[in-house]
Amino acid sequence: NPSQSPMQLGSNILNDANGTQWALQGDLNLKALGGTTSDVTLAYNAAVGALNSGVKATMRLPAGDYGINPATTTTIYRVSASIEGEGMGVSRFLTTATGGAVTKFERNGGSETLSISNISYIADSGTTSTAIQAEDTSSGVNGGIDSLILSNVEAEATSSNWWRKHIVMIEVGGLVINYAYLRNGGQSAAQNDVNTASIEVRNLKAGVFIIRAIDASHLYIQRANTCVLLTAEQSIESVYFNSGEMVGADYGVRTEGAGKVGAIKIDVHMDCIKRNILANSDFNFCKIIGDLRLSNNGASVDTTGICCEFNANVEMMLANGSVAMAGSANSQRGFKFNGNVIQSQINPQIKGDGVGLDMVSSGIVLAYLQLLLLAMVLQQGF
Repeated sequence: NPSQSPMQLGSNILNDANGTQWALQGDLNLKALGGTTSDVTLAYNAAVGALNSGVKATMRLPAGDYGINPATTTTIYRVSASIEGEGMGVSRFLTTATGGAVTKFERNGGSETLSISNISYIADSGTTSTAIQAEDTSSGVNGGIDSLILSNVEAEATSSNWWRKHIVMIEVGGLVINYAYLRNGGQSAAQNDVNTASIEVRNLKAGVFIIRAIDASHLYIQRANTCVLLTAEQSIESVYFNSGEMVGADYGVRTEGAGKVGAIKIDVHMDCIKRNILANSDFNFCKIIGDLRLSNNGASVDTTGICCEFNANVEMMLANGSVAMAGSANSQRGFKFNGNVIQSQINPQIKGDGVGLDMVSSGIVLAYLQLLLLAMVLQQGF
């Protein structure tokens, strides 16, 4: 809410909500503004006020640890801005409370972009916070212009805490990632928290069409219930995972909602327990060329695990990656289709003792099926 931002009093002076004046000289340096690093929330909000008013365009985070309350941070509002640190593990935000989001960014159909680089976000308190959140409050096509660019960004957690979400995109696309490490330490509790997802793209609003949702290279995700959650009551398209891995989770890429998810490329290593891909929405124009495995990741093997399960319609899928089931868990499945499969080519290499391709519950099948198997069983229902 911009009314909660510090008000500009002059070209280089800001006044925060407590009436403290901040003189801005040189770089917008959070350490210099705060005077302390144990809790820089007020200084952070003053810095956001400077960004929002156009006094400065870059917030700098020198080396060090910076306590921050994600429940009371101010939103970067309808301006292009950047937050720059000195390196992952070098410049670190540490949460001092639970709930809310550390960095929030909002636009309304504009072309503003937030860039974040060389910073770590550490969940040091609680289990319900978000590290970074972006939102577009307009209707129509959202995401044609980059909204959030992350370069060399880490979101991690200390031993007894975890992030509810590392990154949330609300009714907006344009998430560009070049080297991001999203983890919850060694916390199996984070994996068992069904509300926990590393990245969520959410489109619940009628009249919104998200395009260029995610373009991610060198993306590494570990320890969440779901690595990537696409909640599509409307449409989400252009989701590209170009390199990286998603491991130590129950689910890799999961879709929910009555809308459609389309134009998807999955070229990463996945090593998940229950499903590497779980599509509960229509899943169209998809290319799966990574290596996807079911494993236990330190937990018990899910003997009913399915590497890739599609519970709605699938159209124009090309799947020629590698799929592996977990050893002797012979009730597992490689691919399972429970909806129509249209104009698709399914020709992966499948390894394991379970069912390679299960189409017992599938509907109309207009697809080319060629399975390269080390060990497989084909179940057909058409």
